[in-house]
Amino acid sequence: MPGETVSYLPGMEPVRPGLVESDEEKAVIAAIAQIEEAKPLTGAQIALKSMCIALARNISAGNAKGRAIANEVATLAATLATLEGVDDGPSADDLPPEVRNLLNALSSAPRIDPAPGRDDAPQL
Repeated sequence: MPGETVSYLPGMEPVRPGLVESDEEKAVIAAIAQIEEAKPLTGAQIALKSMCIALARNISAGNAKGRAIANEVATLAATLATLEGVDDGPSADDLPPEVRNLLNALSSAPRIDPAPGRDDAPQL
């Protein structure tokens, strides 16, 4: 509405025209563009995209001021991986059937089969 002020969370304000992007920000924007080419982003991923760009800006500013940026870099890497849809690793469903059978056998309690011809052998 006219005369109404809009406030943004720190680092989440729109990019002003003519604002010089840092090398970090350009790299993140390029990485996100590749992710978007592979598949369209969902609503939550669009929010993560903005957060990645804001993190890149903060990392660049922190670098310029000589601040420690390791936590922000780790957060940015994890957020980009989430955006890209990177899994932590293969699931059990991806295993070959014989490996899955072996793992299932190892996860159950051992059982002693009775000796041939004896039905009274103890079962564990």
